[in-house]
Amino acid sequence: MNPNDLLNDVIIMDEKGIQRCWTSDHYMPWWDSGASGGAAWPWLGAALAKTESIVLGIGVTAPILRYHPAVVAQVFATLEYMFPNRVFLGIGRGEALNEVTSGHSWPSNAEKFERLEEAIYLIKKLWTGDWVNFKGKYYWVKDSKLYTRSQNNIPIYLAGIGKQTAQLAGEETDGFVTNELDVEVVRDKLFPALKKGATISGKDYDSL
Repeated sequence: MNPNDLLNDVIIMDEKGIQRCWTSDHYMPWWDSGASGGAAWPWLGAALAKTESIVLGIGVTAPILRYHPAVVAQVFATLEYMFPNRVFLGIGRGEALNEVTSGHSWPSNAEKFERLEEAIYLIKKLWTGDWVNFKGKYYWVKDSKLYTRSQNNIPIYLAGIGKQTAQLAGEETDGFVTNELDVEVVRDKLFPALKKGATISGKDYDSL
């Protein structure tokens, strides 16, 4: 669906009292015929400006290749500054469909996970408003600081289908998103891993 139609939809959602809307973040669509490929971030700003109360965010941005984590941090800090308590960030490891076609090699699952860990750390560190000097395995920033940011917490939701990602969500983010369809896998593997991560970080599992 093209960005204008999606914008009209979210305006109606807001008028009808729907509380939350997720928009995808793709460079390439999943199909060719009749497809649309609008950029998610400018659409998100337009949608927030055209609505009153609905909470809007991304499901999901991959801050590992196409987007540097510092840029992700800046964009969402700006959105939260302009539209307080109406923004969230959904993140994940991404898809080759978006990352390879925009000029990147597709890493192993292990590397993508390591990149995701570093990205989460760097995004949260920049959101504190402090000067940040960081040199990780994959990303670095020097004398970096976000001058436009909100004092509010920006929720981060981590998407994935494995126990490793579920545990990381419990440790470092505000919630876990999955498209795993097997109820037993979700109940017996993913939720326990999420709870383990929450316990490690001292978080309230039920709030996740």
